[in-house]
Amino acid sequence: MILEYSLDQTDYLNHQLYIASKTERIIKKRKRSKLLLAGLYILLGLLYLQGSMYSQALVFGLIGLLWYFLYPIWERRRYRKHYQKFIEDTYHERFGKTSTIELGKQLIHLKEQGSESSISTEEIKEIVEIPSLLLIRLKGGSSILFPKDKISQLDELIATLKELALHLNLVYQEENNWVWK
Repeated sequence: MILEYSLDQTDYLNHQLYIASKTERIIKKRKRSKLLLAGLYILLGLLYLQGSMYSQALVFGLIGLLWYFLYPIWERRRYRKHYQKFIEDTYHERFGKTSTIELGKQLIHLKEQGSESSISTEEIKEIVEIPSLLLIRLKGGSSILFPKDKISQLDELIATLKELALHLNLVYQEENNWVWK
């Protein structure tokens, strides 16, 4: 199967956010950041409560609760801005450039911006479908992105990727409910 399409900033952003949402280190860091400061404020509130300083205890308790519930919203935006800037700096020359990919059972042949490469299908770590992209994640850490809205033969591509996953004894992961949060 041969495909031609181009990627834009949104495609790269969705890819980066998906990878971040599945990276164990980032998941732990986000949980720790959320709980650590909220817990500190609530602990200070409890200390003021023991000292019969009810207004200060209430203020610190409320700050802790607000932090716990509002910090994730702020953090989501911060990650999004960080990755947008990273993508603009790193991939800006790739936006709008046509890529040609030939998918086979043994090799994936890529052509983009005057360069060509062939990747053995044995290098595929997983195949994932999220709402806006199809991803072929490779063992080396890189990925091949297929934007769903820019591929005319989407049903044929999905069938080919499912067949490839079956051939390689991989699970075709459908995460069509995934959202960045």
